[in-house]
Amino acid sequence: MATNLDGSVTEVTSQGWGSRIGGSIKGIGTGITLVLVATGLLWWNEGRSVRTGDAINEAQKVTISMPSVEKLDPAFEGKLVHTHGHATTTLAVSDPLFGIAPPPPVLALERKVEFFQWVEHSQSETRKKLGGGTETVTTYNYETEWVRNPVDSTRFKNPQGHDNTLSIAVGANLQDETFHPSQVDFGAYKLPEFLASSINKPQAFVPTLSAEQLEALRTRLVPQDNSLGANVARAALEKSASGAAEYLGDAGRVVLDTLTGDVKPQLLGDGSLYIGRSPSTPRPGDVRVRWEVTPDTDITIIAKVASNTFTSYTASNGTAFSSLAIGNKDMGEMFESERAGNAMMTWMLRALGVAIVIAGFGMILAPLGVLADVIPLLGSIVSAGTGFVSTLLGVAWSFIIIALAWLRFRPLLSIGLLVVAAGLIAGIFFLRRKRAAAAA
Repeated sequence: MATNLDGSVTEVTSQGWGSRIGGSIKGIGTGITLVLVATGLLWWNEGRSVRTGDAINEAQKVTISMPSVEKLDPAFEGKLVHTHGHATTTLAVSDPLFGIAPPPPVLALERKVEFFQWVEHSQSETRKKLGGGTETVTTYNYETEWVRNPVDSTRFKNPQGHDNTLSIAVGANLQDETFHPSQVDFGAYKLPEFLASSINKPQAFVPTLSAEQLEALRTRLVPQDNSLGANVARAALEKSASGAAEYLGDAGRVVLDTLTGDVKPQLLGDGSLYIGRSPSTPRPGDVRVRWEVTPDTDITIIAKVASNTFTSYTASNGTAFSSLAIGNKDMGEMFESERAGNAMMTWMLRALGVAIVIAGFGMILAPLGVLADVIPLLGSIVSAGTGFVSTLLGVAWSFIIIALAWLRFRPLLSIGLLVVAAGLIAGIFFLRRKRAAAAA
């Protein structure tokens, strides 16, 4: 491993043909596991899609319109209703860690946190060697970036000079968080938590913090003398300030910056709170926090009336259903939106399942390419062939699972998918025979 002048690291690793064969054979078990996991995912997803679709259709048949939520109406008790009104609250919501409390009515207060950190990026290139071995050259580069979570710099290939010590005492415990009031009013009714928490119409919030509040935050959030450990005390006694920085290294420089008051909370013009030295020249370890609020707003819901609140509707197949949209929405529009959401989720999970199946078959067939890598060109040709076959097998297997899952509910579609899968499998055997005949 070589460290370059710019702090990047170049690492060269080699793997022999025998080691590669052993690894690819071990990978067969992982490949089989992936195929089984993806099979379960595809089967479950089709069942989920059908159950959800049936629940939406059933709910639409029994939903009735409730003209107003301004007074409790016993006539709608226990009924699945479509209604709209104004969601609001008289209760305060706050971020207790920072003491941020926007004036009500606020339905949600969301804290978003970013950390200025060293981030390790790697780029690898693998070359095949005659005899079946490989040589991999990996270069690790380091850049400072704003990221959503702290980065553990001790795991870097070259941690020296890339220290990610945080400028805030709560450190990794500081994260994105959303705060909701304990009660949201909806006319004469109360919204249950599962509906109230789904109201999402965020807008930027600019807090107001006095100099006294900022200093209180600094005292609470920025590390103080008594929490820095014996090394700092010993360095301060034995060395000058500059000597202590050298004595303690990168982490020590961060610590000494903190002791000299450079690290402090600063409220910026865009409403974000910067905890560090200088917002214009951030250093690794600096933190910035911003807040968004969801104000009171008009909503439309489809839910079951239960006294002065609402619950989900449970369809005959046991699937729970409810819906909430911002604004005044038509009943038919809301149900179509739910169907579209169900379809999108179904196709996303299908795509994921198919990709995992293809990857699994690829691992199962991988030893064939490694065996042929004794001659690199031949190995590349065989690997391309096994990749093509893995894709065909993965798609065919996925179609079979999807078709079987739908056989009970959608027989015509199921039969069609089975025909396509059979055609793919027949194509694989045709290609094998064609290659065998050409070789003869």
